Amino acid sequence: MLRVLTVSVFVVSAGIGNAQGMGEETCDTTAGIVADAQVMRAEGDTETRTIRKLKRNYKELGENYAEQVIPLLTNFVFMQPEAAMEQDLAAFWKQTCLTTDLSSVLPSQ
Repeated sequence: MLRVLTVSVFVVSAGIGNAQGMGEETCDTTAGIVADAQVMRAEGDTETRTIRKLKRNYKELGENYAEQVIPLLTNFVFMQPEAAMEQDLAAFWKQTCLTTDLSSVLPSQ
């Protein structure tokens, strides 16, 4: 329950309205970034270091991902309480992505 509340606050604070969801490909890509960020956090990486690593790992996605999407998704992972780290944040993110219009922050593919 706490995880859902945190995500709702995140989505609202990012200025994202509830409407139609994003495409499957975009949601799969961003869920993969969330999963990788969660693993890096669990391994003890800082948020800054995680962003740096993810930018290298996902450089083929382009500048918008490197400068906006990766930091946003990494922040989503790092703002979660420790108890949420036992959950599958990527699956939760993907469901949110599929059911919420995130076009103001995520590029369509």
